Order: sequence, then C-alpha cells, then structure tokens
Amino acid sequence: MFWIFLMNFIFAISTTIGMTIIPLITTESLGLSLFVLGMIEGSTEFLSNILRLVTGNIFDRIKDKRYLFVSPAIIALVSKAGLLFPNISAVLLSKTFERISNGAFAAPRDAYIGVNAKNKGMALAFLNISKTLGCILGPLLVSGCTLYFGALKENIYKVIILACFFNMMALLASFFIKSENLRVVIKPNDFRVNELKHALSSSSNILTLVFIFFLGRFNDGIIMLYLKNEGFPEWLYLSTISLFNLAMLCLSPIFGYYIDKAMDRAILLLTIVSLIGFNIVFYNIASAPWLFAVIGLILWGAQRVGSQMSFTNMIFRNTPVKYRGTSIGVYSFLSGAGILISSFICGYLAQKSFSYVFITSGVCSIFALLFALYSKKIKYIMD
Repeated sequence: MFWIFLMNFIFAISTTIGMTIIPLITTESLGLSLFVLGMIEGSTEFLSNILRLVTGNIFDRIKDKRYLFVSPAIIALVSKAGLLFPNISAVLLSKTFERISNGAFAAPRDAYIGVNAKNKGMALAFLNISKTLGCILGPLLVSGCTLYFGALKENIYKVIILACFFNMMALLASFFIKSENLRVVIKPNDFRVNELKHALSSSSNILTLVFIFFLGRFNDGIIMLYLKNEGFPEWLYLSTISLFNLAMLCLSPIFGYYIDKAMDRAILLLTIVSLIGFNIVFYNIASAPWLFAVIGLILWGAQRVGSQMSFTNMIFRNTPVKYRGTSIGVYSFLSGAGILISSFICGYLAQKSFSYVFITSGVCSIFALLFALYSKKIKYIMD
C-alpha cells in the first residue's frame, strides 16, 4: 500500500494548491460573485462524486486496476495547466478536470483499503494522514510563496507551476503501483445487481444520514473567503485548508483506533456535534476573532475526518467485499449531492450575509444529529 499512500500524499499537495487559489482567481481576478463560486464549487464537486460511483463500480468489475490510479494523475495535470489561462472558461474547465481526477482516484483508493486492509480503522487513519499531510503542505506552500515573492495576485503563475510539478510527481508515483497487487480474488462475473441492491438496502439508514449530514457541509472555499471578509491577514486565510487539515492529521489515528474498537457510531455522533459547534463558533466569531477562528477550524477538521472515516467504515461493515467499490461510490454520490445543494444555497446566502450560511448549515446539522439518534442501532451484516 506504500505507493498508494505516497501518491495520495503528493496528489493532495497539488490539489490543495489549486483549491487555495481558485476561489481567489474566481472572485478577484475574474470578478465573479460568491453565488457563481458556490455554483462552480458545488457542481464540480457533485461531478466528482458521480464519477466516484462510476470508478467504484469499475473497481469491483475489472481485474487490472492500475489504470484507475494512473489516469487521474494525468487528468489532474491537465487541470493545473489550465489555470495558466485565467479566464472564466479556463477556470471552469480546470476546476472540472481537477474534480474529475479526484473522483476517479478516490473511490478505487478507498475500495482498495476496504478490500485489503485487516484493521480498516487504522488503514483509513493512515490513508487520511497521508492525504492530510499533503493538504497541510499545499496551502502552506501557497502562503509561503506570498511571504517570499509578494502578493499572490502578482505571482500566481509561480504557484501554478509549483502545483504542476507536484502533479508530475504524483503521476510518477502511480506508475510504481504494481498491478499484481491490485488483483482481488473475486471474479468480475460474480458481480450481481440483486445482491448489490440487497447490500445497499441494508445500509439505507446510513445512506440517508449521509445525505442529511452533507446538506450542512458547504464548500471549504466559503470559509476562506469569510475569513478574508472578516479582515484576517492574507497568510492566514490562504492557510485555511492547512489549518483544518492539521486538526484532521491529529485526529485520524485517534478516530481510527476507536473505529477498530467498533465505536464508529460514537465517532459519527462526535462528528455531527463538531459541525454544529463549528457553525456556532463562526457565527459568533466577532466575539473573539482569533480564538474562535482556531476553534472553528479545528471543529471543521474534526467533522471532515470523522465523517469520512465513520461513514466509510459503516459502509464496509454493511457490504460484501465484492461490492465495496460500488457502495463507496453510492456514498460519494449522496454526499456530493448534499454538498451540491449546500454550496448553491450557501453561495447565494453569503452574498447577503455569511451569518445566514452558518445558520442554515447549523440547522441541517441538528437534523442530522436527530436522525442519527433516532437510528439508534445499525445492524451490520459484516464483522
């Protein structure tokens, strides 16, 4: 699994460099509104999650899965090169290709862990650690470039070239993934639709909760622009993704340990409470700007890593091995649909007041908590 973890790390560096600069290119260089940003972010994220459904299903059906790791790196490289041409069409295509590459890579990566890892909680923790380290380093590199070279707007091309370099490294790492290590013992013709439907129906409560929870999960770019709007220095809001990923890095092994102790439901409840807490803190950020900004980003990181690990493990425990790629794809589709709706709504509300964003997200999070408490017991079909 070393090369997948390494690729995951480098891939995350390149991706988060792009995620850091695209909101600023969209709203400052191109002068587009927050609503348009929300539409772009939400639509491309949803496209990514649709693709995860496709590639997750392909993972279950094909024998040689090497191309499921090489192809996303090539597409991602194209997406970064597109940012060298900062117009509306180029940015939209760049964001689309970046999300396509992410979607093409994510489901096979997660499914591979679900099929091969013995202690899935800790394997998911290491997967998150590798990604989180990259997500911390990427925005920090952007922030460092602004401190060394000057304002980002005047040095944007240097940052884009840096992103392309790391993408090339991810592509190189993907070629070292041995195809023989990716061959699952299940034959492709063992895939049966009726069995898959039964497996998904057993996860209906989990999948419903996924959709409700992600209705409260707007895109990260809104947080960055909010901190900018509140007058925080450039180095801080450019480091937004790094800061909440640092929280994810610290929490991943802890959550993984308790998930392996069959406490994934407790982690999930903590995750939902963290999202509620984030909205409360950011709504009141004017009371203690720096303290609440730090607490809010920690809580945002907690809900991100907690949701990914707990939901993924619950899907694994409810799904036979040969359908785990497809099941992860369904989970990704539903979470993407929730984020799409949330990003559209929050992008629109942010034009009026960011406070409306946090109120809306908080209400959705409370509904998710109530549903999770209502579904007291989740009956697993797998141990």
